[in-house]
Amino acid sequence: MRGDPILHAAATSRWISGQLGELGATSAILGFSTVGWRGGRARKDWLAGGQPKRPGRLCALLHILYKPFDEPFADEDWAIMLHPDVLRENVDGEAIIWACGMLRDRPEPNRLLVVLSEGAPVDDSTLTQNGGKILWRHVKSVIAEVEAVDDIILAAIGINYRVDEFYKRSRSVEDLTELPAALSTLIADIVRQPAGTE
Repeated sequence: MRGDPILHAAATSRWISGQLGELGATSAILGFSTVGWRGGRARKDWLAGGQPKRPGRLCALLHILYKPFDEPFADEDWAIMLHPDVLRENVDGEAIIWACGMLRDRPEPNRLLVVLSEGAPVDDSTLTQNGGKILWRHVKSVIAEVEAVDDIILAAIGINYRVDEFYKRSRSVEDLTELPAALSTLIADIVRQPAGTE
């Protein structure tokens, strides 16, 4: 996510975090990317190892805690969110696993994870060597597992991208200025939803 989409996503995340804090809810803002382009060290290790077929993920992951739980959003957090060198490729399935692990360590009884997405998961090195659907299949299976366990409510906002084929609870926006309203109404609808209903 680059340019206007990341600017609006960052601003919306910062705003909703403040709104939730005023309501007494705890929140964190997480980001995910890859350490380098075109696989980086992971791909070099694969090349040095004789290039075995179907190697799986060929990129090093970068998981970023922009705003920790129980801490305010700082100006330096904002600068990091917008730094162009941080934003590369995306392995969404493993990012969701990481975020859910953090949420499961929290004491709060109600846990919500909202993903902001502008496209399908992609890492060129991984897709080239494993087939174009490997990351798509992985994120679908991760989402299905999270929704089946049901200890975390999982939802998503698609930015110029439909996410309803992945997530049961979702919205999509084409106009970036609609992102704050879409996110706030999605959260409000989930909070108002009676327990045990879809």
